[in-house]
Amino acid sequence: MKLTLATPDAQLYDGEMAQVNLPSAGGEIGVRKGHAPMVVALLPGVVEVYTELGKTPEHYAVTGGFAEVTGEGVTILATGAEAASSLQEEAIIEARRKAEEAHANAETDEEFADAAALLEQSLAQLKTVKRRKKWRS
Repeated sequence: MKLTLATPDAQLYDGEMAQVNLPSAGGEIGVRKGHAPMVVALLPGVVEVYTELGKTPEHYAVTGGFAEVTGEGVTILATGAEAASSLQEEAIIEARRKAEEAHANAETDEEFADAAALLEQSLAQLKTVKRRKKWRS
């Protein structure tokens, strides 16, 4: 089954896959060949791509977006996404700390929303790093 993962700035994945797990409002959704067609909104979280079942998957942190599942494959249009291999845990922890501080000190709705978005992004990145570590150990 074909999978494409793209952001407005880049295409992160374009190839075959056996299964992809997606972070949705209703929980994590696993998609394999034969899945019913659908369009689903993605929440900040981890996209897990299995090129072969039972093998170590590739991990991507996404900040949101949409996924379309068809009989031919899955297309993920993410508002932002990063491969787990490019994420640095220490930098993410520091970004989360700063986002929590900005969130607590926000004085306007715009500052609050910006801080909340940064906090969600750093939490999705941290979850991605931890999920990748679990598979690598």
